[in-house]
Amino acid sequence: SEMLRRSDSSHDFQHAQRVWSLAQQIIVGEGVAVDRDIIHAACFLHDVGYLFLKDKHVTNDHPLLSVETAKKVLPEINFPSEKMKLVFDAIQWHDATKAWWPGADGPPLREAWYVQDADTLEVTGALGVARIITYGAVTGRPLCFLQGDERPGSGGVANTADDLVRQIAAFKKKRRTE
Repeated sequence: SEMLRRSDSSHDFQHAQRVWSLAQQIIVGEGVAVDRDIIHAACFLHDVGYLFLKDKHVTNDHPLLSVETAKKVLPEINFPSEKMKLVFDAIQWHDATKAWWPGADGPPLREAWYVQDADTLEVTGALGVARIITYGAVTGRPLCFLQGDERPGSGGVANTADDLVRQIAAFKKKRRTE
């Protein structure tokens, strides 16, 4: 938790707590048997990679950086070794705006669905919108552009308003849970 407390407020400990809370609500709502240990660990470690980004405008690497961090953290807390790879897969898959396995229709692991959907769902509420605006400010993105006024880069998103639309569209398109 100390590591997450050093993160910007859009990817901090409170965000991880909200994602875990949403994942639990989805699990209860679906009434399915899943490994909550995997989901719990992945919810709390899915965004730690943001702490290690060299360029805050290029966010594509954060899931892989989060996996590398999880590989160090989980053994230190005596997390069951037989579940670690499953946590790493869930972390790698958590960003619904990416297709990490070419040709795959979605996360291969059901537990990853809950992390992905909870993280994306967290964007849709008032706090989620505030997170996106905060992240846009931290990375120097403009709130919006007038038509034809574009800035290249910014992690593939031109501005904060576009990022919000992209996140919501990704959730609608890739949602795995009910």
